[in-house]
Amino acid sequence: MKSQTLKHYLVLCKFNIAFWNGFAAAVTYVVAKGQLDFAALIPFIGVLILASGALILNQYQEIPFDGMMERTRERPLPTKKITPKNALILSTAFFLVGEIILYLESGMLAVTFGCLAVFFYNFIYTPLKRKSLMIAIPSSLVGVFPPLIGWAAGDGSWTHAAIYGIATFFFFWQIPHFLLLYRLYVKDYQKAGFGIMVGLTDQSLSQAILGGIALSLLSAACFPFWEVFKQTWICALFLLGSTIMLWFVRPLMKKSIAGWSSRPIFITFNLWVAGVMILMLLDSAFSSHPL
Repeated sequence: MKSQTLKHYLVLCKFNIAFWNGFAAAVTYVVAKGQLDFAALIPFIGVLILASGALILNQYQEIPFDGMMERTRERPLPTKKITPKNALILSTAFFLVGEIILYLESGMLAVTFGCLAVFFYNFIYTPLKRKSLMIAIPSSLVGVFPPLIGWAAGDGSWTHAAIYGIATFFFFWQIPHFLLLYRLYVKDYQKAGFGIMVGLTDQSLSQAILGGIALSLLSAACFPFWEVFKQTWICALFLLGSTIMLWFVRPLMKKSIAGWSSRPIFITFNLWVAGVMILMLLDSAFSSHPL
C-alpha cells in the first residue's frame, strides 16, 4: 500500500520532466564555470524540486480537464488517489525548498528567476493554453529560466554572449516541442475543450514546427562563435547529430505532408536537444575555460 502511494506521488511530481529542467541548470552552471564541478548538483537539485512543485500545481489547476483526456485521466488527481489538498501542500513545500536551495547557492538572482519561471508556467501558460496558439511564446520563456538559474549559480559573466546564445537556443526549442506535443494529442485536447488548433491546417502547423526547428538549429550552430562549443570534435559531433535529426524531420519539408507522424519527429527532436546539452557539458569538461 505504501509503495503504491509513493508511486502515485512520484507520478504527480513528474520527475522525468523536472529532471531535464534541473539538468539544463546544471549544464549551464558547468559552462559558466568552464569545468565539471560537483557543485553543479546544487542548482540541479534546486531546479528539479522547484520544477516538480510547479508541475504539481499545474496538475492541481487542470484537474477537471485531465479527467476528460485519455492521456491524463489516470493521473493521481483525477482518479483521487491523491487529494487536491495534499497536492497543493506538496507543491508549496517543493516551491519553498527549491527556492531556499537556490538562495543558499546563488542568492536572490536565482530565486527571482525561479519565481518568474513559476509565474509564467502556472499563471500565464497554464490558464491561457486552452485559448490561443500564441501561448507557445510565454511557454518558450519558461524554458529559458533553468539555464539562467544555472548561469547565475555558476557566477557566469552577464556580459558574455554565451548565456544569451544558450537562452536563445532554449527559447526556440520550446516552440516545436509545444506544437508537436499538441499535434500528437490533438484529439485528446479537443475533447477537453482546448481550442488552440481550431482553424489551423496541418500545412501551416508543419511550417510553424519546421520554422521552430530551423531556429533551434541555427541558434545552436552559433555556439562555436559564442564560445559554448570550443572543441573541434564537439562541433563535428554536433554536425553529425544535427544531420541525423534533419533526416528524421524531413517529412515536414515535403510539399505534401498528409499523414505525417508527430511521434518520431517529437522523439528525435527532443533527443537532439538532449544531445546538444550533453555536448555542452563535454566541451566544458575538456576546455577548463570559465566564462
